Amino acid sequence: MTVDEMPAGAHMAKRWLGGRFRLDERICLDDQVSGFPGPCGFSWEARGFSLWKATDQLLSRPVTIYLLPRGPVPRAVTDAVQAAAKVSDPRLATIYDTDFDEQYPYIVTEWTPGTHLEDLVLSGLPHPALAAAMIADAADAIAVAHRAGRPHLRLTPRSMRWDNASGLKITGLGLDAALWGAGAADPVAADAEHRMASPGLAELFEPGNPGMHVTDSVDYVLVLDGAIWLDLDDGKMIRLGPGDTVIQNATRHAWRNLGDSPATLAVVHVGVTR
Repeated sequence: MTVDEMPAGAHMAKRWLGGRFRLDERICLDDQVSGFPGPCGFSWEARGFSLWKATDQLLSRPVTIYLLPRGPVPRAVTDAVQAAAKVSDPRLATIYDTDFDEQYPYIVTEWTPGTHLEDLVLSGLPHPALAAAMIADAADAIAVAHRAGRPHLRLTPRSMRWDNASGLKITGLGLDAALWGAGAADPVAADAEHRMASPGLAELFEPGNPGMHVTDSVDYVLVLDGAIWLDLDDGKMIRLGPGDTVIQNATRHAWRNLGDSPATLAVVHVGVTR
């Protein structure tokens, strides 16, 4: 069967792409990429995308395949693929191959075994040494991408996997944002997404003091790129740059970007009881 004959949906399992890649198992895109659980068939899949675990028969290895909607591939996606392919770091999932044929365009990336950071935390807080190693690896990898001028743009706990054998892997560098449409000026959609990804957090922000909030958590913050200002309860405004760290113990604060470029932070929240 040729790629042109392939129908859409889960029944494409065991079909082939390019005579080389066998589609083995569909992965729920909303759960994998968007950063919060959702039923398969919602949003991403409704737009014609699907994500697959597949087998590269030529090299006998598992791979991940983004199967895109039929038709021309958006320029943002092709640019993201080309940009990500130029960043080399063992902690960033590699893009192996692409075929942007308008019938069934697809992107082949490294298969990433292990457990999502979100699932790892939900199953119980990791050992402090493991948590420190994961955050350090993530910060270093994202810093490598930023120095190359290739920010991730849609880094979520589900973009990061930990495997005891291979360590940390970050997926979707630039690509997830291009496919999802990150950066679109849609504050309503952004608010809805944030409320789904972090239930209960939005309600903690003070209506009369934009950005100010308090969470019942100890926060470990590392600035990866750019500059960010920490607005404290006593009126002080502290500028932080790459490599600066902050530990907050359920303090009232706000984050403000007073510069003219984005800032990227790695943050770990550890819930506490007052």
